[in-house]
Amino acid sequence: MRKSSFYLGIVFVVCSVLSVNDARADSHTYYNPNWASGYATAHYNTPYGSGNGQNPFHDYSSLSDGGNCTNFVSQAIIAGMDNTQTMSTIYTDRVNFDIDANGGVYRWYYRSDADRGPAFTSANKLHEYAVYNVPANKGLHFQYITSDTLTSFMNYQIVQYGDIIFADWDHNGTVDHSMIVTRFDWFQPGYNKIRVTYQGRPGVVGVTDIGLGDVNELYKYQAIFSVYRPVDYNPLGL
Repeated sequence: MRKSSFYLGIVFVVCSVLSVNDARADSHTYYNPNWASGYATAHYNTPYGSGNGQNPFHDYSSLSDGGNCTNFVSQAIIAGMDNTQTMSTIYTDRVNFDIDANGGVYRWYYRSDADRGPAFTSANKLHEYAVYNVPANKGLHFQYITSDTLTSFMNYQIVQYGDIIFADWDHNGTVDHSMIVTRFDWFQPGYNKIRVTYQGRPGVVGVTDIGLGDVNELYKYQAIFSVYRPVDYNPLGL
């Protein structure tokens, strides 16, 4: 009887641990911009690969793959939900944010290169997700902050750490790039007050602490920027 009780106790403890871990998967969590921006500045230049200290997510840096900008921004968003800057932890915990794998029009998740939502790696699709995946829907939710138009500048003074900035380089209605806000320098003029971190510039893994105005200059001042703030991840919606 004692032995049976002992083993029953082990089974109970193991089941309890599994229940805790299962409950964590796809649970309602809120975005912490400090962890997200911290992840970005810590790992913007970490090479992709399976080696020790490398970024374990798939590398989309080739032109045919479209670049790593949104892949990296999505990792930072998970860091903001997970409250960690450790790449291996974020890679492991990515499956805790995969409710969209069950279907839906707008899908943001990453299980593997062969099993991922388009919004995880495409800037245009993530922007579409930010705009249209309203809180009533399951998954990741954003708050609209500000944007440029063809005739006016955005209100850059309301942008905050951890906000995601989308860029339409030639203002044709298709978003080409995504970045995360990681610092402010109020001694700089205009858009350069906003310091961003991103991946996707040819020839380098990533760039950090570059002014948004300088980014615009790289593209001959043709860009239209829009800013969205991750808010939470809710697998149930409202």
